Amino acid sequence: MSHSDDHSADTVYLCPSDRAARGWRRHLVARGDQFRDCVATETWLAAMWERAALFGFIADAPALLPQEAQRALWYRLASEHSGLLASECAGAVALIEEAWLLAERHQLPRPALPTTTQAVDDNVAWFASMRVSARRWLASNRALTHAELPDRLAATFPAWRALLPAHIRLTPSFATDPALARLWQRIAALGVDIAKVDDLPPVPEQCPAVERTHDPDHDRDCALQWAGKMLASRPGEDVTLIVPGLASERESWRRDLRTHCNVDWWQAPERDNDSFNLSLGQSLAAYPAVRSLLVLLAATVRPVAVESLAQALTHPRWGNAAAMVHSVHRRLQEHIDHGIADARLDGWPLTPAAQSLLHGLTSEQKRRKRRSEHRRSIDAFVVALTAQAQIPRSDLFQLDEAWLLLLQRWEHLDRWFPALDWSQALSELTRAADDAVFQPKAGKARLHVIGLLESAGVPLSCARLVGMSDTVLPEAFSPNPLLPRSWQSAQQVGLGARTEVLARSARLMHNWRTLIGDLSISCPQRNDDGEVGLSPMLHGWPTVTAAARQPASHNVASLATMNDELLPSANERDSLVRPLSASRLREQAQCPRRAAAMRLGLQPWPTLAVGISPIVRGNLVHGVLAGYGMARMAGADARAAAIARLDALIDDERKARPTIAEAVWHTERTRIQKLLDRVIERDQRRGDFTIVAVERPVAAVVAGQRFEGKLDRIDDDGAMRVIFDYKTGKVTRNDWVLEKNSGRLADPQLPLYALMHDVERDAAGAQWPAVRGVAWFTVNDDSVDCIGVGDDDDLLPKRKRGADDGLDQWDNALNVWRGAIGDLVDEWQRGVAHVAPIKGELTCRTCEYGAFCRERWSLSGSDDADGGAAALTDADGDSDER
Repeated sequence: MSHSDDHSADTVYLCPSDRAARGWRRHLVARGDQFRDCVATETWLAAMWERAALFGFIADAPALLPQEAQRALWYRLASEHSGLLASECAGAVALIEEAWLLAERHQLPRPALPTTTQAVDDNVAWFASMRVSARRWLASNRALTHAELPDRLAATFPAWRALLPAHIRLTPSFATDPALARLWQRIAALGVDIAKVDDLPPVPEQCPAVERTHDPDHDRDCALQWAGKMLASRPGEDVTLIVPGLASERESWRRDLRTHCNVDWWQAPERDNDSFNLSLGQSLAAYPAVRSLLVLLAATVRPVAVESLAQALTHPRWGNAAAMVHSVHRRLQEHIDHGIADARLDGWPLTPAAQSLLHGLTSEQKRRKRRSEHRRSIDAFVVALTAQAQIPRSDLFQLDEAWLLLLQRWEHLDRWFPALDWSQALSELTRAADDAVFQPKAGKARLHVIGLLESAGVPLSCARLVGMSDTVLPEAFSPNPLLPRSWQSAQQVGLGARTEVLARSARLMHNWRTLIGDLSISCPQRNDDGEVGLSPMLHGWPTVTAAARQPASHNVASLATMNDELLPSANERDSLVRPLSASRLREQAQCPRRAAAMRLGLQPWPTLAVGISPIVRGNLVHGVLAGYGMARMAGADARAAAIARLDALIDDERKARPTIAEAVWHTERTRIQKLLDRVIERDQRRGDFTIVAVERPVAAVVAGQRFEGKLDRIDDDGAMRVIFDYKTGKVTRNDWVLEKNSGRLADPQLPLYALMHDVERDAAGAQWPAVRGVAWFTVNDDSVDCIGVGDDDDLLPKRKRGADDGLDQWDNALNVWRGAIGDLVDEWQRGVAHVAPIKGELTCRTCEYGAFCRERWSLSGSDDADGGAAALTDADGDSDER
């Protein structure tokens, strides 16, 4: 590789972390500096060792043990050297890993680790024996851990001198590492230009004022307000919030970030990164898509909680049809009814391919295989469980890539460890997934929220330290329990020495003041435990009191009443003034308790959709058909006008949802265009008629209650009018038959619109024909047709005069509906809020307010799925469902 004659072009910058390396890379590029690379120190050390071994600079070099293999080694040694349970061994691995790193980097003498008979501290003796076993295992397998790299590289230098750049620059760090210091001295002694970065700005003479906020919630609110001002005043620059304890407060920050920056997050949560970048740092196994697979794999060998098993089987990643999801829920209910808390996977609803594979796995559970063979079984299991692949999305794609990378690294453990049976393999893979940290790539947002130590050594243009209390800095004194405390104190080892704890905090504060161009700091005055003190590192800094804020409603202890215009009123005049919608009346018919929940302003939990959501799909279809109807009314080319409207609507939606692939929009456009052609064809089969209104507002008083609504379409053939409502989902004419719905009008929308239209007609003294029919115009992939009631066979070819449903005579049907609507209005005005789902469990299954209800009631004869399905079928057995 050739380099520029300018020596600065052959410079490598070594940083304390990957985040610091990315920050310094941006900083150097912005300054126009030339450099060969900017990389985390530990990554660079590993690369030097592997390249030196590859080119033969280090003879007979041991292989560098991957991090996954190193953690697997500690787990095995912890199991062999103790009577700890598997879960306890997994918890001890982090302590063992830290103890090994500190012992190697600070050169803990082996005599300082006593044997079991000499030890005063059993933990120290336990690690002593484990350290001996680890060295024996490493020697026999010719392996080397990352903790040993600096001393091994120093011992073999200058054999690999040719790999070094002309210049090495060390960016600021807050932790001390004697092994790295020894390596840098060794490299510098042979004439390599290695030095700390020396062109940092000086520490500002004046300290910024610390803003004292009321409590942690107020502290977050002030921080986000400050960030908003900085983003507005610094176009093109990033703004960073540095939050101690972010791991425990992540969900609170996500909630407040969405409130301030992405209020429509529920429509597309994956678009959070367009508004803010919240450092997640979550375990890969914590993500539901991965956790669902791990739960199902575990259920192949041992019983798991039935609730977890049902959730895993119905996770959207599998793309199961509604029938399969319903079968899983019924199986869950059966287990709960029989008091079964845990179960294995066999016996649950699965695809035939998954059942066959499960049988094979069960029959060979005790057979020991290499991890590569187990991986093929896992891949086949995923394929068998997946009924329909998910539409690609950036965050899901990254998660899938992380899972495949984990499988690849886990598979490579075959080089170091013996074969496993199926149960052991799943346990090892689950531990690896728990240890793996997945952080989605940052989006284009300029606002970043990161943890305290993540910010160490990162150059930032503008940042705020949030919540800098006395519990944050200095860090807590925390000696490693596996190492001698006296040695940790004497050698200034990490958090095991009080003087080093203070020194680390001082270095952190110095780095922030020199590396952050515009620094702001805040600290709450109190929290749930009482008064909060300012960090001693900020002693003598000026303070200001943050402006007070109005307390949030959930912080108000007293009860308050509220005049809600949607509440029923006994005042007759009010009932004529406050309008009601047909959808509200329909909710009263479906279940009075659900209608009450909507009156109280309860919001259903948002449902997520992969790709284009059903709401957006429905809006596109309605918009296109509105354009089609308007063009027909104007005598224009209706098809061309509708397609032009479709293109405009899709362009608007595409801008609002940039994460959805272009191919998905193209497919949706083609689908809707085909539906449009089928609507045109359906209209051409009818007799003469004229579209006289499209999306026409209507307002009238019916049954003593004022209603407002919007009519999708009105057709007129000169003798009568028919009101249409476009439906992209499933509908049934049985919803207009009281006898099939416990004496209630299940869907009063179109009957109400017919009554409202005629009230308006009579009030205006108009000469246009009366409404003599209503119909749903179903427009979906399964059906483009009319389902309705009325007097005209040509307009409503699907109505069934012979059916014994009371809908054969229009005037009779209208009178029945008028009485049923009056009953529903009376219920609404009296505030009836019983738990009474009109179709039993079938209604409850699609209700978003289950937590508000918590009861299972039914007005129909059967609560089971078959009974519910029967309610959608006409008496003659021919279903009107579309």
